[in-house]
Amino acid sequence: MANHNHLALLQAGVEIWNKWRRTSSVKPDLSGANLILADLNGIDLSGSNLIGANLIGADLRGANFSKAYMIKTKLMGADLRSANLMNAIMRGTDLAEANLSYANLNQTDLIEATLTGVNCYGAYLIGAVLKSANLREASLVQANLTLADLYRTVLISVNFREATLCQASLIEAVLNRAILDDADMSEADLRGADLSTASMRNVELEGTDLRGATLPEAMSACPSK
Repeated sequence: MANHNHLALLQAGVEIWNKWRRTSSVKPDLSGANLILADLNGIDLSGSNLIGANLIGADLRGANFSKAYMIKTKLMGADLRSANLMNAIMRGTDLAEANLSYANLNQTDLIEATLTGVNCYGAYLIGAVLKSANLREASLVQANLTLADLYRTVLISVNFREATLCQASLIEAVLNRAILDDADMSEADLRGADLSTASMRNVELEGTDLRGATLPEAMSACPSK
């Protein structure tokens, strides 16, 4: 349950909250808080406990969630453009239809998270862990997923156009109808991945491990590592 004093500070506004954060070493406890449609543009929630909090439809543009605990947090339809989520723990979090364009999700833990229909245009997910997450119909155009872990991730109909997936792990990932046109997948691990109906025009596959992967018919002769 959220700390009542912390909730009161939050309700006083972002300016007062951020001033408190600059002068206090206390880690805010907002677990289970009801913050539906809250206007928290630019707020500093780094290191906060937001486990089970409800932030559906909230304005979180430019917010700082670095190293925050956000397990099973509800963020459906939230506006997280340019937000900092680096090193946040977001296991099982629901981000369906959220806007994460240009957000920083480097090294973020998104195991079993729901990211269906999210907009991650130009987002940074370097070293992010997305094992068993669901990204069906997400847009990751020009996103950077270098070294990301997408083991057994559902990537059906995801748009990876011009995305960077260098050295990413996509072992047994499901990429049916995914768009990988002009993406850089050099040295990625695609062992056992299903790409049978993916679009892979001009994709970079130098050093990519394709052993056991199911490729589009037009690429069936593509050399494997």
